[in-house]
Amino acid sequence: MNYISIDFIIKEHSKLINLTGGSSGIRDIGMLESAFNTPFMTYDNKDLYASNIEKIAKITYSIIKNHPFIDGNKRTGMHIMLILLSINHYPLWFSVNNIVVCGTGLASGVISYDTLVDILNNKCIIIKD
Repeated sequence: MNYISIDFIIKEHSKLINLTGGSSGIRDIGMLESAFNTPFMTYDNKDLYASNIEKIAKITYSIIKNHPFIDGNKRTGMHIMLILLSINHYPLWFSVNNIVVCGTGLASGVISYDTLVDILNNKCIIIKD
């Protein structure tokens, strides 16, 4: 899987806040590190999140649910999801409204991690995995 760094996520968050408004800054770096590292965990030499889609969904879900930033967690989570899908060659068939509904659904608990995986598996054209 092609991935990004925590520093990249922080820079993208700052760009989003500058562009769209809100309070800048990290609330809890440990929660951001957890969001970033959890998808790459293994047990008995097997990935806990086997597919790239599962890894991308977990990062997205965790950024939104862990609230590592003072503001803009939904925006940042969805933005990072789109970047990860793009750099891993998964074109996404989502409207802007779908992205907003997905981000708010994750934040409110209406959409679970497993549902996000299903959404991505059904909305992405998987070119490679």
